[in-house]
Amino acid sequence: MAGAVALAASPVLSASANRQILRDVVVPPLDLRDYASPLASFRDYVKNQKETKLLTVAGLPAGARIRLATLDSYDGVVFDVFGGSSSNYAPISNPAAIGGSRAGAPLADTGSVDVRVAVEAYKGVWLPSSGTLRSVEFDGGRGTELGDSLYFNAGTDTALTTARLQAGDTYSLGVAYPALPAETELAQAGFVTVSMPSAESVPQVVAAKANEIVGDASLPLERVRKLETALSKQGAFSHGLDGEARSMSGHGAQRIASLLNAKQMVGDDEQYAVAMALMARELGIPARVVMGFYPDPKKPQGSGAVELTGDDVHAWVEVAFAGAGWVPFNPTPSEDNVPIPPDPQPKSKPQPQVLQPPPPPQAPAELPPDSEPDAQDAEQNQQGLWGVLGPILLAIGIGLVPVAVLVLPLVLIAWLKLRRRKIRAGTGSPTDRISGGWSEVMSAAADLGTPVAAGATRRENAANLAEAFPASGTTTVLLAHRADKAVFAAGQPSDDQIRAFWADVDTSVQEMTGSVGFWRRQRARFSLRSLASPADGGLPGQLRKGASSLLSSVASTVKPLVSSLGSRIARRK
Repeated sequence: MAGAVALAASPVLSASANRQILRDVVVPPLDLRDYASPLASFRDYVKNQKETKLLTVAGLPAGARIRLATLDSYDGVVFDVFGGSSSNYAPISNPAAIGGSRAGAPLADTGSVDVRVAVEAYKGVWLPSSGTLRSVEFDGGRGTELGDSLYFNAGTDTALTTARLQAGDTYSLGVAYPALPAETELAQAGFVTVSMPSAESVPQVVAAKANEIVGDASLPLERVRKLETALSKQGAFSHGLDGEARSMSGHGAQRIASLLNAKQMVGDDEQYAVAMALMARELGIPARVVMGFYPDPKKPQGSGAVELTGDDVHAWVEVAFAGAGWVPFNPTPSEDNVPIPPDPQPKSKPQPQVLQPPPPPQAPAELPPDSEPDAQDAEQNQQGLWGVLGPILLAIGIGLVPVAVLVLPLVLIAWLKLRRRKIRAGTGSPTDRISGGWSEVMSAAADLGTPVAAGATRRENAANLAEAFPASGTTTVLLAHRADKAVFAAGQPSDDQIRAFWADVDTSVQEMTGSVGFWRRQRARFSLRSLASPADGGLPGQLRKGASSLLSSVASTVKPLVSSLGSRIARRK
């Protein structure tokens, strides 16, 4: 046996000119943990890419949706594709014949439809698709590269390409749209038993709210409809953009708990879809979240091309029914259902003031002839005036010196922190700017009095901050995960990703400072901890020269002022 192996290997070993290295030909296995959940970028789409053309889709039937990714795993921070299901994403050797499947007994297809997709500003690994995928055909110069890196999950009808889509890519989809049953037929169907990962770190209010909403409903469809209706009818819609009601981004445990505990629920697709899916899972209902795009009903469809922007991004819930497969549900309120503002406080109505008549004019007093002031008297009066006002002005000047001494250092500290933020956000490589955003969160925590461990990882520090500041726990933990992925993953984050990351940094800092009292916020604003702490980056080297120059300027301003006032006092004595 050993001899056979040696003989078989000898041609390879002797042909040094054709020598190959194993690591050059072996493709590493797919690890879904390398790719961030698309739902984590939901608010970035609606905030920063609202008018940006992401995709152009032709041949999409009326009412059909574009699926970006199907999410079935929740860890208390983000709804994601289950990392343990990487083996379910199989490489596609023949993209022209894929063949998706549906949970439960599939219904008769309405026929295959050809849908053509042109990638505009969209970029990422997740392949926008629709319906039940039958085939994919990539065009253009990158067609072979995209096809060779294509993976498909038949259980979720989700595809991804590790070569990442970018502007200019085009491809055609062969899609089947199974006919959905009528409401009366669906009402008789039961749930399908589907193997799904357990949701972790789910807030207690989720199960309590789910049982409260469902009540004594027994039919499967009735239970799901009650969850959907309670959110879509009782909730209010807001992306939290300028001019809209306050609505925090994210869908971590803290954000979902605050949504369900609020007197008036406020959020968008990201929060409502996750809330419904978690409530359904707590009731034993097989549910998952899907992120994708709804074409605007006012845009041309059918054979016409549909342009999809960030304003068209949506998230919805799918539930598995026997005989129907995964059926979509829409728990998000209408965008017209905005939050009701609180009742305005009645304004006080002051009584009108009655003008009093002016006093009658008085005749000027006549001075005796010898009371006219001469020049000598005027000079004496002037000297007497200075004798009264001089000490007062000197006292005021002397009193302002300690005020200036106290205020100028505070101005210096505020300036240093502002400059530090600008350097972190705008200088260095893209990964440096992401790391700088995380350092900004650590600086805020240090100034608020929370110790930051110098040797701890981002995720360890994030866990400590989530415990110290529960209001910002979800945002902070998600930032730590995103920072690690940006720093350690291949490639560099884009400018849009950096802007979105820093926007969430500001949100995290605001949530931390907003959760403490007024005086603690003021102490943190002028604290020196973060400027001296090595754990969060301390004071960048670029600032040291500027800080020294500013201190010298302060000293050169205060010193002459003190000297001048001292000289005046000495002369008066």
